[in-house]
This record gives sequence, C-alpha cells and structure tokens, in this order.
Amino acid sequence: MSKRGFVRAERAPAPTLPPARVAVAAPLALPEREPRNILLMIAIPALLVGIIGTLVVMYASGVRTLRSGFFPMMGLAGFGALMFSGRLGRGRRTSWGEQEKQRRSYLRQLDDDRDEIQRAAGQQRRNQLFVHADPRNLDTVIGGPRMWERRCGDPDFLDVRLGVGVQQAADAAVSLQWPDVPVGEELEPVTGAALRDFILEQSRIRGIGKVVSLRARPGFSLLCDDTEQLHRLARAMLCALAVYHSPDDLKIILVTRHPDRWAWLVWLPHNQHDEMVDACGPRRLVFASPSDLEEALDAELHRKGRGPWTPPTGSSPTTMPSPLESAAGRELGPHWLIVDDNTGTPEQWEGVTGQKGMAGITVLRLAARAGVGVGFGGDDQRFTLRGNRLWHRGAFYAVADLLAESTATRYARALARWSPMTA
Repeated sequence: MSKRGFVRAERAPAPTLPPARVAVAAPLALPEREPRNILLMIAIPALLVGIIGTLVVMYASGVRTLRSGFFPMMGLAGFGALMFSGRLGRGRRTSWGEQEKQRRSYLRQLDDDRDEIQRAAGQQRRNQLFVHADPRNLDTVIGGPRMWERRCGDPDFLDVRLGVGVQQAADAAVSLQWPDVPVGEELEPVTGAALRDFILEQSRIRGIGKVVSLRARPGFSLLCDDTEQLHRLARAMLCALAVYHSPDDLKIILVTRHPDRWAWLVWLPHNQHDEMVDACGPRRLVFASPSDLEEALDAELHRKGRGPWTPPTGSSPTTMPSPLESAAGRELGPHWLIVDDNTGTPEQWEGVTGQKGMAGITVLRLAARAGVGVGFGGDDQRFTLRGNRLWHRGAFYAVADLLAESTATRYARALARWSPMTA
C-alpha cells in the first residue's frame, strides 16, 4: 500500500461554552401557627356566665319580658364584640387556594430553571462529543485536519472514551446558586420535595461520554467473562487512540496467544516499529509473551532515564483533562500502550512493567477476572464489563463503546495509508 504524508495542522479549539448561571429560588415555608388568645378564652366563658346569671335574676324578680332588658342586650353586645375583636385581631391566614397558587408558581419557576440547565447540559454534551467522538463515527476524522491532533503536551493526551454515562455537571458549564432552605417543620412539603428532586437530577448530566486518562495510572484492566465482548470494547478504545494520536507519539504493543483475533491491529501505523523490519516490512509490535517483548525491545524498554512510574500531579483516572506530560517523559520517545490479552505470568510481566509500573508505559490488561500486577492493583484501575455495561468501583459507570471487528479493520486500513510528516 502506497503511503501519503500527513502534516498535522494547528489544533482546532473546542467550541466555547458560555456558562449558565441559575439562581434557584427557595421553597415555600409553612405559615406560622396563630398563638391562642388566653384572655379571650377566659373572657368568653365569664361573659356567658354573666349573661345567664342576669337572665336568671331577672326571671326570679318577676321580670318576664325584655322591655327593660337593657343589661342582657348589653351582655350580648359585649359577647359579639369579644368574638369579632378576637377574630379581627389575628393575622390573616393563608387560604388553601392561595397556598396552591404559590406552589404552582414555584413549580413553574423550577421548570424554567430546569430548561436553562438542560440547554447548558446539551452544550456540554456537544462539546465533549467534539473532543471525543463516538467510535462508530471515527471515519469522519480520518484524513481530515483533526486526525492525530493530540500532542504530548496537550492536557487530553492519552484520554480515551469508554462509553456513555452520567457525570456531574462541570462548574464551567452550569453554575447553580442554591437557596437557603427552611429546615425541619418550617419547610412546606410539596415544594421542598420538588427542590430535593431538582437538586439530585439537575446537578448531573446524562448521556455524556465517560473519559479515562491512561496516564493517570501505570495500568488499567478490563474484566469480562465474554472474550468477544471484551475485544469489542478494546477495539473502540484502541481505534479512538489511533485516530487522535500520531504514531510519533503513541505506540500500541500487543501481547497475545491468539494473533488471528487481532488481525485488524497490524494495519495500524501505531503497531509498527520505526526502525526494525522483517519480511513484510516494518516489524509489527505483536508478541506471544512478555518475555518475547522484553527480548525484542530490550534496548528501548530499559532506555536510560526510564525510571519507575510516578503519579502525575492533580490527575484523576476518570476525569479530564489529564496532566501535562513531563519533559523527562517526552525524552523517552513515543508513549507505549501495551495490551495484555490475558498472557504471561506476574513474574514475566514484572520484567516489562516493574512492580509498580514504568515511566512512559501504560498497560491495558484484558482478562476474565482480576489478577496480580500492574493494572490490577486497585479498584480505581479495574473496569468490569457485564453485557454492554461497564462497572467501576462496584457502581454503574457507563454504557460501553463497542466496535465490530469489520469496523475496526476499516479504520485501521484507512489509517495505514497515512504517514506522519513535519512541515
């Protein structure tokens, strides 16, 4: 196959995200209960006793009509005055209809805030899709100005998407100002429950790509009982890495006992050695065991300056952006991504990766269950694939990106015709 030179252009910036600032209103508070008027409670029975007593005295004295009933009428007038003064002296109570109207107004305001937040979340998803495209659409990038755009000094160098899931909303995309919420018995239950659900849901973005920085740990492991399903996930990851990273910056090395299952990989220029050749041309970086890899690449593996892996500052394996590559790392040449297709013993791998990893090398382990060595060390390094869902640290992580072998072959053959050149 004839090669065509490819000169990387300046990287196109991702679309800018205007931040959405939303100040969420406080929920309603229950109206205060009216205190009981003790004087009124005492005066009413006393007045009733006085009126009844007056009537009894009048009846006993021989008065049978109310023509001279000035005093009982005065008592009744006083009783009415007490009743009305007690009612009018109180604060005006909120009626059920008014309270329902306030609830509806608050819920409408939450709906408006939700629409604004979702617009910002949609922009965040589109921005992330621009940086990390769906692996099923990588052919739109191959041969274009964005192919191999990530360089060693870029913050997202060696970041790769694993699937689509739920992520906390970035502060740069949505800035939410939460209100002071009434506590305990002061909180109105309907609007309080609505605000609680609003906070739980709107602080997250659904359907966004989940990205891992391969430089944040010396190795990672993908675990699954179904070998073909595991290979489909690995194809999606490796093809995305090959499309966005130049062979000058990244080499993909495979160690497997079943090279026929990885026939598509040998088309990638990232799987070819820059200097070593064989009967088919540039030597493919496919080995049957860790010992074969160590023997073939001994000089580069133990190159002067390649010390043990050290954690980059301020990084997380499941967030982006990644830390910048150090100057010492760039002196080691292309970064090595070694794919272990469930081969070798821990002792054999220790000669390649050391006990805790090597600088400039990331190991990707594919296995049915967790083992021993680099990539299996901690929960933050292990991802379990069940069906098409990825689990991380015992919780759902993402719906995995899966790629068919035919699609991976098409991508690899399209990349094979290109060779990196400098302007």
